[in-house]
Amino acid sequence: MAITFEAYARNNGAFKAARPMPHGSPAGIIIHSTGANNPNLKRYVNAPEICGENPYRNYFDRPDSNVCPHAVIGKDKNGDVRAAKLLPWNVCCWGCGNGSKGSYNYAPAYIQIEIAEDALNDRAYFEEAFGLAVQLCQRRKNGDIGESPATLPFADGLVGHAQAVSRLLLGHPRVLSQRRQIAACFRGIHVVTLLSM
Repeated sequence: MAITFEAYARNNGAFKAARPMPHGSPAGIIIHSTGANNPNLKRYVNAPEICGENPYRNYFDRPDSNVCPHAVIGKDKNGDVRAAKLLPWNVCCWGCGNGSKGSYNYAPAYIQIEIAEDALNDRAYFEEAFGLAVQLCQRRKNGDIGESPATLPFADGLVGHAQAVSRLLLGHPRVLSQRRQIAACFRGIHVVTLLSM
């Protein structure tokens, strides 16, 4: 079974706009976490055959929303941790907001991956979900997935939501939780591998 699958959010404003990334490639990757106790992909991804049915239909694939990351990592309907690709990697998403100092959505544009957070008490899920995020970042950097191989200049490299917020928006409620998660997951070899390429 593939750990990554396409479930394009074709009804979302970001998908419809298909705004190309400046210079054709992203400046780096932002890892987000949903900040909600719901690790199930069906909450965020409209792919009932893989994720399960979402009776509320409050996923990203809605015509009344422009908010959409490139991918979401969480549990499919069988409880397996997988990544759903919602937008092409070379299209701007809208996942980090705008502030007086700019945006990570458009200028510069970043690939943004959302991790479906749980209650923060399941170490195995945490390690598997953030481990998959590391794999996606490495694969994207190496050109193993995506539209153009090895095009990430990584001027800023790998950024967590907290770091993006502290640079642009300040005072975001998820800053402390995200900072702990990113620090726990990306210590050591993973960061060195990603940022030294």
